[in-house]
Amino acid sequence: MPSWVDLNERQQQYLQAIYDQNQENKRHVSTGLFRGRRTRPAAEWRWMCYGIFPETGSDSPLRHRLKVADLVDPGTEATFEALEKRGYILCRYKPVVTGDPLVYIQITPKGRKLVRTATSAEREKS
Repeated sequence: MPSWVDLNERQQQYLQAIYDQNQENKRHVSTGLFRGRRTRPAAEWRWMCYGIFPETGSDSPLRHRLKVADLVDPGTEATFEALEKRGYILCRYKPVVTGDPLVYIQITPKGRKLVRTATSAEREKS
């Protein structure tokens, strides 16, 4: 059975940040639903961009969250790879005209469960 202590501190911080962003996205989608807006399926909104938006030069919400925690550096890709290899996240890459591709991250049910177990967080009801 995978354990939080099997991850190094950096991996724990990344997975926590990804989980927190996922929960924020979930609340945002739920708020729209209560306002009478049509909601997108979780299979769509769970994918979150990590990178700098080429059009604006601004950080994606996930990149901003990691940047504020002083976790954005050349080791980011390796950290994503380690978490993906363990089955805690999925990664997709979208090429852009110039610069690094945008990375889209999705935390898996296994990843969400690990964070909830480690932090004693309650599972939010659908």
